[in-house]
Amino acid sequence: MKKDRRRRPASNGKKVNMICLAVIAVLYTLITVLNLAQTNRPTISENENRELATMPKFSFAALFDGSYFRGLSEFVSDTFWDRDNLVGASKKMDLLKGFSGKIIMAMDPKADETDENEVEIDRKFETLFYEPVTTEPFTETEPPETVPPETVPVETLGPAEWFPSFSVDKVSIMDGSSQSITFGIEKRGTDGTMPEPVWGKPDGKIASITVDGDRVAILGLNVGTAELKLTVGENTATVSIEVYAPEIKEPDDPGAGDEIDIMNRGVFIYNGIGYTKGGITKKRAENYAKTIEYYATLFPDVRVTALVGPTSSVTITDPEIRSQLKNDQVADLDMLASMFTGRAGFVNIGHTIFEHRDEYIYYKNDHHWTQLAAYYAYVDLIRYLGEEPVALEDMIYHKITDKFQGSYFRYTQNPFFKKIYDTLDTWRPDVELTMTVKRNGKTNKYDTCILNQKRYFCFIGGDAAYTVINVPGNPQDKSVLIIKDSYADALTPFLTAHYGNIFVVDPRYVSINLLKKFGDYGLTDILFINNITCANQAKWANYYLGMVGK
Repeated sequence: MKKDRRRRPASNGKKVNMICLAVIAVLYTLITVLNLAQTNRPTISENENRELATMPKFSFAALFDGSYFRGLSEFVSDTFWDRDNLVGASKKMDLLKGFSGKIIMAMDPKADETDENEVEIDRKFETLFYEPVTTEPFTETEPPETVPPETVPVETLGPAEWFPSFSVDKVSIMDGSSQSITFGIEKRGTDGTMPEPVWGKPDGKIASITVDGDRVAILGLNVGTAELKLTVGENTATVSIEVYAPEIKEPDDPGAGDEIDIMNRGVFIYNGIGYTKGGITKKRAENYAKTIEYYATLFPDVRVTALVGPTSSVTITDPEIRSQLKNDQVADLDMLASMFTGRAGFVNIGHTIFEHRDEYIYYKNDHHWTQLAAYYAYVDLIRYLGEEPVALEDMIYHKITDKFQGSYFRYTQNPFFKKIYDTLDTWRPDVELTMTVKRNGKTNKYDTCILNQKRYFCFIGGDAAYTVINVPGNPQDKSVLIIKDSYADALTPFLTAHYGNIFVVDPRYVSINLLKKFGDYGLTDILFINNITCANQAKWANYYLGMVGK
């Protein structure tokens, strides 16, 4: 009788399975040991050009609300053994693509965004400009008194007294900024000489003051409360001071900034240089314009202006490539400009940027414009606002590096970009200033707005939750609030020639009701500065409306 040999393959298969399981177990154990044995965990990812997550501090509150384990997960993920090489290998799997004509696709464009943001913004705009205004019913009142009441002549008031007063009782300012208020001293009586005014200065750790004529500039130094007093003789006037820092929220993708939005539009290589697609649809142009103009209705005494920068593909003139890009960014910006009805201003820089297309106005290995392009945008902006720009040759120039490698390699891992270098040229007005940067729960202070960093981060410290620049030599009651994506970073230093206070807020990283914090501050300007890709994202309109409680 013959033996049944058909069962042997099952036995062999079982052995193979056991061997595979053993290999996987060994690999898992080895990787676990390598991770636990790391004595010098990385703190910065060179490829991703960002700070990595740190080990979270344990507390029972963090344990119960889940934030401890979220932080632990981010820490392990960010400091995983040989992480940069593993991430690079993963991203290279997406690069097995061909090319079309003269374009080599480095990253294919994805869908712009989900429908959720579109639905949400449409719902908001249904009532945004048409909310009912409640008014008190009219009631007839007595006519005003036309005969002045009897007054007591000054001469009969006896010995003179002096009563100091301030224009406000309370000042609430952001850490690193200042607010200018006025004071006065009223004389009552005829006899006597006014005593020397005595200033009770606030706690020097919280705030400092500068007195100029009848104005006092209060500069917030650190978060806290303090008091400012002015005493003349027996009488004292007091102002309470609150220095605050806006609440910080964790970004969905720390360090990514608007690079994700840019990359989703598509990155391609043409003539040995990296380019980013860009454009805006009519519907989203309408939404963007409506959002900016809504701010103008909320801040009726403030100039509200938007400036939108094109991406690098705007400089291409090759007809074959332009036909593949589908969007003409200059024409798109003309369309966007036509959406503004006059409530807010719009600075259309599309034609200016295109006219300078043969200059070094975009990086070859990064999605941002260079500071030279930002300067041309600044010239158009400041002239639109009725002022004269500072000439480029009158600014302080510094070349940080000519070996800058930016976001294109970081996000595509295409080895082609490893061979391309850019130059980081910087300019800034010759003014003294202080800059306070709030990022990831930390506050850093500088005496310059151009940092010695070999990346785009050098401009005002990059994308932070908020940044405050104070220029003591400029009028302290001339202040601008910039609401922005990262294209504003290179432009902001030029504005230090014009404003005493510059507030820079990134809606992705900060939770703050701008109407409550700045409604009575006395802003001169509100500037929205974006690249065209972010202006084409409904979620950005939602970001902006969320910052005024909508």
